[in-house]
Amino acid sequence: MDIYNTAVTVLSVGTILAQVFIVLVLIFIFVPPLHKQKQVKKFLKFLKERSFLLAFGVALSSIVGSLFFSDVASLLPCELCWKQRILMFPQSLLFGLAVWKKEKVIADYSTLLSAIGILYSIYHYTLQMLPRDITTCDTSSFLSSCSEKLIFEFGYITIPMMTATAFALLLLFMLIHKKLK
Repeated sequence: MDIYNTAVTVLSVGTILAQVFIVLVLIFIFVPPLHKQKQVKKFLKFLKERSFLLAFGVALSSIVGSLFFSDVASLLPCELCWKQRILMFPQSLLFGLAVWKKEKVIADYSTLLSAIGILYSIYHYTLQMLPRDITTCDTSSFLSSCSEKLIFEFGYITIPMMTATAFALLLLFMLIHKKLK
């Protein structure tokens, strides 16, 4: 297996694991009998104490994955990919600084950037999943088409799905940081 296929598999499996994690944590937070259990409280406290460090890891992983696809695998990003990158890339720097300086003010900024990013990702994913004759996506000479599935793993994972999952993780960590006691 070459590096490209290995990376796609690792990122796709990571996306699935992240999605399962998001669902489980949301269940822990919003199902009253569960979030009162001692082990669940401990786990949520662990996440809250490390929410910025975890968010930094997610944002940095997203950047590395994105740069791998464009610079190593030579997959051209489309216009919507660029917009999602614009919303993700600064977050790794902001979270890195927040972890280093132990500042907590980034949560509101990340929430806004991630909310916009997830909307772009979902829209982009929708363009890819609709039949080609229904969607149109203008492309210039150096960008790929927004509706083209450059990756399609496990019957639903594309690059925008990976990105939507990353933004959802960032939103989850900011929810935990701001709302949990």
